[in-house]
Amino acid sequence: MKIISIIFTLTTLMSFSDIAAAEKSYSYRLDSGGDSEISPFMLSYNRVEGIFIGAGVPKEFRDYYGMESRLTFYGFYGYGLSNDESRYRGGLTRKFFGRNGIELGVESFNLTQSDDQWIIPKDENSLAAFFFHQDFHDFYRNNGSSVYAIKNFGYNFNIEGGYRQEEHENMSVEKDWSLFRKGRQFRDNPLVDEGIYNNTYLTLSLGNQRRDRGMSLRIEAEWNSSLFEDDMPNYEKYIATFSRKQQLSRDDALNFRIRYGTSNGALPIQKKFDLGGIGTMRGYRYKEFRNGDKMALVNFEYTTRGDVISGLEFMPILDDFNISFFADAGVIWSGAEDLPKTSDFNRSVGIGISTEDDGFRIDFAKPLDGPESERDVIVSLRINRMF
Repeated sequence: MKIISIIFTLTTLMSFSDIAAAEKSYSYRLDSGGDSEISPFMLSYNRVEGIFIGAGVPKEFRDYYGMESRLTFYGFYGYGLSNDESRYRGGLTRKFFGRNGIELGVESFNLTQSDDQWIIPKDENSLAAFFFHQDFHDFYRNNGSSVYAIKNFGYNFNIEGGYRQEEHENMSVEKDWSLFRKGRQFRDNPLVDEGIYNNTYLTLSLGNQRRDRGMSLRIEAEWNSSLFEDDMPNYEKYIATFSRKQQLSRDDALNFRIRYGTSNGALPIQKKFDLGGIGTMRGYRYKEFRNGDKMALVNFEYTTRGDVISGLEFMPILDDFNISFFADAGVIWSGAEDLPKTSDFNRSVGIGISTEDDGFRIDFAKPLDGPESERDVIVSLRINRMF
């Protein structure tokens, strides 16, 4: 319990400034690439930077008697203690035609980029790396600039589009330390296809995934053109994520998520699809299924309170927790087919035990496919909802 208390305390300290900033702002930037989490004080830990310390200015639109500020600056500057490199992001943006009008902005950035934050958030990954020698993110350096436009159709409906020129470079493991499990080693950080990418992108976000109930839809599209760089590949990449959180009664709920990704052209290795393990298919090893050009994932979960389940009276400790029964199924593939065969999916089932607010959760998952000798139960700990 002492370790859990420490984790809760550090998580609160790392996210407090983000929560405070969100209360002042009525517009937010979609995560179209790079770090969208900017706070006055920034602290993280991973295997390519070690401890990263930074300071930032969150994006805020201040409302003065109905007239929001004309020009807004935001950004951050930070330093990785182990790789001895600085990182930054700076942008200027202006909003036109009122609160739900059009926002136009420009950015310059030099980031340690990970495309895995949909699997596990940055703060939770930092704690897993610092305490338990588990870094679930893969990284590359992303240096470049962008122009973008955002249209808000109310708080829960946003469209963003823009153009980014990015230079991707490899990063190596620079720190192999954790407070516990010192006998382990961090995974190697995978190599990427280095070079300059010219990406046009479009992101649509409908709904609010942070709510306890309701529907959310997110569609991401990215097109890379070799018009300016003859040696770089042309490719297209599309991802759609739909989730639904349905409260059935005051005691139970049904949640599910469908995520589908597809691509055309020569997709670089850092843009390919991976599945398996925490945040995706909990019965399998992390990123056990790698480097696909297309991907399909389904997560299904039924959650109820422990004190309303008949037959568990002999375990009164469960009365204070939620019990979840879940099933995950996913597949990655390459080829012309847009949809995989049902028999190609890898499935797993399991049981989760969590606090009422999902501030702490433990999952027990078992794979249903693969060699019988490898179908071991996998245990994972979380301090954030999976979706």
